[in-house]
Amino acid sequence: MLDPIIVTGTARSRTSMTMQMLELSGLFLGDVIQATKANPQRQLENHHIIKQVQKPHLKKYGFDPKGQHPLPPIKWYEPDPNRRDAVLNIMKNQGLKPGMKWGFKDTKPCLDWRAWHKAFPNACWIITERKDDDVIQSCMRTSFMSKYNNEIGWQKYIDAHKLRFEDMFFHLERVYKLNTDDVVNFKFDALESIIKDAGLNWDYDKIKAQVKPIH
Repeated sequence: MLDPIIVTGTARSRTSMTMQMLELSGLFLGDVIQATKANPQRQLENHHIIKQVQKPHLKKYGFDPKGQHPLPPIKWYEPDPNRRDAVLNIMKNQGLKPGMKWGFKDTKPCLDWRAWHKAFPNACWIITERKDDDVIQSCMRTSFMSKYNNEIGWQKYIDAHKLRFEDMFFHLERVYKLNTDDVVNFKFDALESIIKDAGLNWDYDKIKAQVKPIH
């Protein structure tokens, strides 16, 4: 069974938009959350994996299961020996077949990426990024982003995630950075390279039609 493509990043950095484009390119996502008030374009998070695997692991060790505050230490690692089997069983029950390329998207895998890497050492990681000020303003407009109520707090949240991304880039081989500001401005070079490197199907017209410049 192939290891997944894992999309992560800070909240409000357009992880959902990125997953929409990967789905268009042939990635199997399983049973995912569709349109929500916060994301009418479709959220595409596999809530079964989040509720059964991701959140319990953070909560077990006293960290925010929403991934806002408190966060684990930068180099935190606690084993989760059943993670691979648990995630694959969920995906198989949702229709994953041998040979299918599949993915999972959530902002929280960057917080316990070592546990994910142990479970799926050949996973392909995509980290989304966006201008800090835009992330901050989006967080402050979004009801479930509730741990901070000012720009200073959300900047600390962003900076804490950036340290984790640096740690991931230092240790992981299959990790890409995607500037989603480029994507919404129809600059697709990095996205095209990622999709092709991941073995998915690049279709310029489909991707262009999916882009919503204002988000």
